[in-house]
Amino acid sequence: MQLFRCRSLYSVASSHARLFTSPAYPHVHVTKQKDGKSAAVSYLSEPSPRSRSIVGWCPLNKAGNDLDLTQPRHFEHNPAFLKALEEVCLAHAHEDPILQAIAATQDSGHLHIADEKNPPDYGRIPYPEDIIGTVRIEHGQVVAGSFRAMKEAFRPASIHGIVKLPAYLEEKLLALLKKEEASVKRV
Repeated sequence: MQLFRCRSLYSVASSHARLFTSPAYPHVHVTKQKDGKSAAVSYLSEPSPRSRSIVGWCPLNKAGNDLDLTQPRHFEHNPAFLKALEEVCLAHAHEDPILQAIAATQDSGHLHIADEKNPPDYGRIPYPEDIIGTVRIEHGQVVAGSFRAMKEAFRPASIHGIVKLPAYLEEKLLALLKKEEASVKRV
């Protein structure tokens, strides 16, 4: 799927591109490409061409008005986005109030950070493709800096949607991406 990336990378900021929020996945923004068949998917509404806010590239549905995730293998993820996601989780997972509350119920062990696009049933472990990473718990506390990404298994897009972070981590990711985007636009 290198074709999507090459075409999308340089046409994100094009005047021919059409920006819209995905009806099915309102937490992401879609930049329709000139061909009308593919799109860049981003956490920001107007990403710069090489922005880490671009989750990846994928085809549009037949109507051309939303993403087509019926065949996730056609989604090409952006390694730079996954790196930003990993940086945020490493720096802030131990501060997440939900993770802290869950950790308080355990003495020690590990806790998965699950992608909320396909949340598991209560008390169940998420599918490997939906585990963003894992943090260590000691004495009922999330250990700062203990985040380990599930690079081999995690999929930022599936038939269930586009990566959706827990609220606290999403807030931190958006802050990072907006800060980076602002510095790019100042130059």
